Amino acid sequence: MVELVSANNLHVAINNIEILNGLTFNISDEPNVIALIGPNGAGKTTLINTIMGFNNVIDGDFKIGTQSIAYCPDTPEFEPELFSLEVLKQSSFLAHVNFDESRAIKILKLVGLSKYTKQKVGTFSRGIKQRLGIASSLILKPKLLFLDEPTSALDPLGKQDILDLIKNLSKYLVVVISSHELDDIQRIAKSLIVLNNGQIIYTGSMQKFIDYENSFYKKASIRTKDKYSYGTILNELQKKQINLLKCDPDNLEIFFSDSDFKIVMEIAYLHADIINCICKFDMSLTEAFKMAVINK
Repeated sequence: MVELVSANNLHVAINNIEILNGLTFNISDEPNVIALIGPNGAGKTTLINTIMGFNNVIDGDFKIGTQSIAYCPDTPEFEPELFSLEVLKQSSFLAHVNFDESRAIKILKLVGLSKYTKQKVGTFSRGIKQRLGIASSLILKPKLLFLDEPTSALDPLGKQDILDLIKNLSKYLVVVISSHELDDIQRIAKSLIVLNNGQIIYTGSMQKFIDYENSFYKKASIRTKDKYSYGTILNELQKKQINLLKCDPDNLEIFFSDSDFKIVMEIAYLHADIINCICKFDMSLTEAFKMAVINK
């Protein structure tokens, strides 16, 4: 494998304020979806801009192993009077890349824009512009593609289409997604770079990140049939000194540590007529992220 990006103790400052503080990570050329996540102000945009060459590194070792990098913003905008092919031709010209019309047509087909080639860009919806933005990036033949909030403000069907497209692209190149839509991230990403306060707090497999946080916070829940039943079960759990994580009377559900699951099952057995369900949960990426960043 070839390292596309390599950083060791990377420090970046903007207007004399240090934004990235001692980052160490690698991005290899193995096709993949890597999610760059973190709370607002964590340094995600600064890191992307640094890799794109827009920020000066003040300290640390930082190497870019490829010039084939492309970026698509969350709201790509184009000259409204242009057609899709003209946009790709313009992108090629601005990036000093030879324009191949036959290849451009294939890219438009790949991103699902074949039937829009005779429409002016100004008539496109946000979802279609998102696809065109990705196409404009792909025409540059990138080995590394950055997508900033690619599913933001899209309806469920448009969101699924973009996720399917990204998953397909990840068979051929490295796609790095910066997004707050963690449920979307969990559906397509294999790897994570987690930033907080300008530092990397995790880099590696997404599943290992979830499993690690889950090992500290495994949970289960019991749901009752009505409010009277809810009170009865809550009282029984308290008498047994069950570790209650959250009580939700509006939804008639009580969350508890799964280390107490056997005891709660015994209580549920004795009150089976007033219990709707009892179950264990697999932690989501959103929950793991909260545990790693917000609750620490």
